[in-house]
Parts: sequence; C-alpha cells; structure tokens
Amino acid sequence: MLIQKLTLICASVSIAVLTACGGANMSGAIGPRKEKTDKSGAKDASAPAVVTGAYLTCDYSPTDATSGNNAVGCSVIDGGSTVIPDATNKLAFYRSVNNGPYLKPNKNNTSSGHQAVFTGPKVEINSSRYLAMMSNQYGMDEFRCDSLPCNSPITMNAKPSFVRLDINALWRMGNVVNTTINATSLLFNYIDASAYCDNSGRSKIGTNPALNYVGLKTVGTSKIESQSLIYTETSNFRKHKLNNGTYREIDNGCIIVPLKRNGKNFQADGISKSGPEINTDRFDLILSDTPSNRTLVDNFLRDIP
Repeated sequence: MLIQKLTLICASVSIAVLTACGGANMSGAIGPRKEKTDKSGAKDASAPAVVTGAYLTCDYSPTDATSGNNAVGCSVIDGGSTVIPDATNKLAFYRSVNNGPYLKPNKNNTSSGHQAVFTGPKVEINSSRYLAMMSNQYGMDEFRCDSLPCNSPITMNAKPSFVRLDINALWRMGNVVNTTINATSLLFNYIDASAYCDNSGRSKIGTNPALNYVGLKTVGTSKIESQSLIYTETSNFRKHKLNNGTYREIDNGCIIVPLKRNGKNFQADGISKSGPEINTDRFDLILSDTPSNRTLVDNFLRDIP
C-alpha cells in the first residue's frame, strides 16, 4: 500500500495532545532559580526563574491543592514564557507513580499558570515522576522531573530519539554491488529516478537499480523491496550527499532518499522486529512525491548527520 506521508511516531502509551510547542532551537543552560513559598513552606512553580533556552519545570502548586490532596504544576518554558502552540510540534504531560503507568493531568492550563496540574495524596505526589513528551510529525522525545522542584533542559527541536518513516519501498545496496559501485563511484553519488519508479510514481518492486548503471549482470542482485515502515533510532541514520549537491532525488513521481547506516545493522521495524534488516552500507528509501512528503523528507534530512 502506498503511504502518502511521514507520520507521527506511535508511542507505547496513548498520547493525548495537551497543546503544541514551536520555536527554533530549544536548548541552553539552566540559570539560578528564585523560588517563592507560601506560609506552609510549599514552593510555587510560578516563581520567577532566570533561564536560557527551553526547559520543563515542575513544582508544588499550593493554589491548586484541595482538601486532603497536594498539587504539582508543570509547564514547558521558553524565554520566560510557556511554549507557543504550533501546528506540527506537540506537547503532552504525564506523571508516573513508583514507575507505574503514565497518568494524564487532573487539570490543564489552570488559572495558577501551569500547563498541567496533578493532584493526589502527599505520599503519592512525592513518589511520582513528572514527564513531558514533545513530538513532531515523525518522532518524539521524553523529558522528566524525578524530584521537586525541577528545571529539566529541553534540547529537542525536531530531533527525536526514534523516527517512524512511512515509505513505499526500500532498496538495500548488496555487498557485492556496494564494493563494485564504490570502486567506480558511478552509482554511489548518482540516482536515476527511472530506475526506482515509473512515471506514475509506482515503485519498481523487484528491480535492481545498480544494474541500470554498471550494465554488469554478474554484479549481483539487490532488488527493490516493498516496505511500508522504517521505525528505529535516529542514530542509525546518516545522510549521503549526491553529485548534484542534494541529499534526495525527486522525479517520476517519487522521492528517493539515499542513506547510510551508522556502522551497525538494524531492523527496519525496530519495535516489532519485523521487516528486513538494514545490513548494507547504503540503502535508499522510496516515497511518493507529494508536497507534504517533500517538506517532511527535508526536515528529516536536516535532523540527521
């Protein structure tokens, strides 16, 4: 089945999107924090903080506490303000009691100024880990507070730890082909889209693109395989620059993305351990040429070395 876009990563828990976060580079060191307290000595997360970049902050919130229950408020701050909603980058908050399941906030966007508020008995609140999940179209990262109060730096812009790429097909350069073509530099730096797709954008499943260049039937076979999913760690990918100075070729209704592995084999679907193993130095992803795919491929390539 032809998949038309790169999609958001599927987490092992059901992610309810609370809001969205934008911004350019979200990184930096944490500066000194000035905390204010109420008469009981509880710290309020709305206290002013001197910071650079973006960070996750969680702290006791007396104004949200109820009879018999304490409250903790969490927010993601950038430049002294909560993150600005965006159409692509999203944010969700959770807490986990004694490493148990992820629990959604009891309240969102309260008048106390917190984006998420968690309430519960004191012993439960104090035994909780507080988490923020930031995700974009194809990946996510998780940030956490293990003790209160906390300011956890957020360095993710669009560089998730894992990526999920919905594709049409995959070509793995066979070892014999890899050796031959590397020596001549004919294929390694050039892509002819007609060897991968027909004019309507359909992948040429069963074709060996290498044979289109060297003309040697004895080089070996490394056929284009039907593959709908690449789901693995971002660190497994390295991009490859073509002779024309780009990192992908667009023609014949397809986008072909030449990639390199980062020195180790990995499963195409690293979660279910299904699909082919990427065990060659070079492999190419084949996607349908759509405006959204062009944007997402460019974003993906921007985010890998």
